[in-house]
Amino acid sequence: RRVLQQRHRGRRAAMICVVCGRSLSHVFREYSKGNIRLSRCDHCKNVADKYIEYELVLIAIDMVLHRISVYRHLLFNRLEYQEHGVPRPIVMIAIAILCLDTWSKVATSAVVVQVWSTA
Repeated sequence: RRVLQQRHRGRRAAMICVVCGRSLSHVFREYSKGNIRLSRCDHCKNVADKYIEYELVLIAIDMVLHRISVYRHLLFNRLEYQEHGVPRPIVMIAIAILCLDTWSKVATSAVVVQVWSTA
């Protein structure tokens, strides 16, 4: 069996536990083609990166829900993203979510300020 470790430009890139953010040497072990076992974090004892087995739709839902763990997965633990960059559709979805979230916070704060000033 071999342990998959992330390599980026000749040096080992940091992989992290998506729950607690601690640095790890690997987030899963590959025993054969398509047969993997997720690793547990030594610090928090949770599965280090549950998103490895998630479909893109579930990852997008967690992005909409602003779960920190999904952003840790996307930024630190996606092998192909570090080598080839993030696919354009994901970037566009992330920008749209960011814009909508910002707009909703501004709209909410404007209503609060307006109510506060009239009281």
